[in-house]
Amino acid sequence: MSFAGKNLTQGGQMTAYRWRMFIQVNNWIGFWIFILFAVLTTAIFLWRIPQEALDNGSLWWFASINSSFIDLMPATGTPKIYDVHYWYAPTATMMVLKMTLPQIYTDLYMQEMGNQCLTELQWAAGASGLFSMVVFIAVTWFIASIGRKESEDEYISGMQLTDKPAEVNKLLRKNGEFSDLRVGDLHMVRMAEVLNFLMHGTIGVGKSTLIRWLQS
Repeated sequence: MSFAGKNLTQGGQMTAYRWRMFIQVNNWIGFWIFILFAVLTTAIFLWRIPQEALDNGSLWWFASINSSFIDLMPATGTPKIYDVHYWYAPTATMMVLKMTLPQIYTDLYMQEMGNQCLTELQWAAGASGLFSMVVFIAVTWFIASIGRKESEDEYISGMQLTDKPAEVNKLLRKNGEFSDLRVGDLHMVRMAEVLNFLMHGTIGVGKSTLIRWLQS
């Protein structure tokens, strides 16, 4: 642990940068998920609800929102009249009622239409929310998998350091450079016996052992 000013400054900059990027990516994902949620909710709602319930339920909710102003409406004068269309099943005809805003708000039929409108909206929002959540998880997992792949080391070209002699032997054999001369399990390059070797290491690592091995 270090409380040095340099380390604190660099750590704070990296942390702030990562948080900004994290919030930026999540805002981008969240924006499109919200658009998907809104469009899907609207589509499901309009697909399921009958036209009568949509029209009259919306009218009742309009009256409900403005219900606090009903007592402020003047008692005199001509109130605004709204046309309420409903399907009369016994005669299979479309009927029209004339109602004022207070009548719409207190009418049992209109209240039922308002409740049906709300129920359908809640059902559509629930189904759309569940689907949007699945999409959000899938998109997040996909983007995270891209980030994980990009953060992995990628071999482009050049030499690689390995501690697996079998892989080196396989590569030598594939390139036709496999030699019978070997050090332990690691085979040398073909014609290596006529080349110079540099053995470097501290005391006790096995330089003399390697020389005796080659001589044998």
